[in-house]
Amino acid sequence: MKTILCYGDSNTHGAVSVNGERFKWEERWPNILGKLLGNGYDVKESGVDGRTTAYTDPVGGEELNGLSHLSAAMLTHAPLDLLILMLGTNDTKEYFHLSVAQIAQGMEKLIVKAQSMDCWRNAVPEILVIAPAPILPGYETKDSFYYLGNGCAEKSAALAPVYERLSRLKKCEFFDASGIAEINSEDHIHLTREGHQALARSVAEIIRPKDQEPS
Repeated sequence: MKTILCYGDSNTHGAVSVNGERFKWEERWPNILGKLLGNGYDVKESGVDGRTTAYTDPVGGEELNGLSHLSAAMLTHAPLDLLILMLGTNDTKEYFHLSVAQIAQGMEKLIVKAQSMDCWRNAVPEILVIAPAPILPGYETKDSFYYLGNGCAEKSAALAPVYERLSRLKKCEFFDASGIAEINSEDHIHLTREGHQALARSVAEIIRPKDQEPS
């Protein structure tokens, strides 16, 4: 049985929108992924609304710092065969004052920490970095603006190429969810039901061929 941990924010938790509602278990992308992969895989979801890569939220508190809680999540589900990281959207919030490079540095800290953990099956770290689907332009007219502030759509759209370079450098797999995982038109931040399905299908297509490679 191969264990996969999906570590992310509200779009891994399954938030419907900023109103606090959540998609059902079977509608969330990690659980759809588990069904698509079938027997032999145990897919775990660890998503927290507001989670950042490696920065403590001055409003939400330390519990939203992804780096602080990564070790516990990994050890809880050890031994791991694959860790999927999809974070960065919340780091774009205006009050963090982070550049795209600084957000990528937060992701790098997560990767380095994960690779150093003694919880990998056969001591082989396997990490898939997903660049989140960007915040949609026009979010400023939605309630989302209250949580995000200015400039977030532009920053989130710029993450993919930087994450891709980082993934190559750190020998991680990479996937860009932009154009694949649909974002809803209500708050311009969260995945639609169809977006969860599409993301799960794409990730499954990455995992299956890799597992079929000769060792």
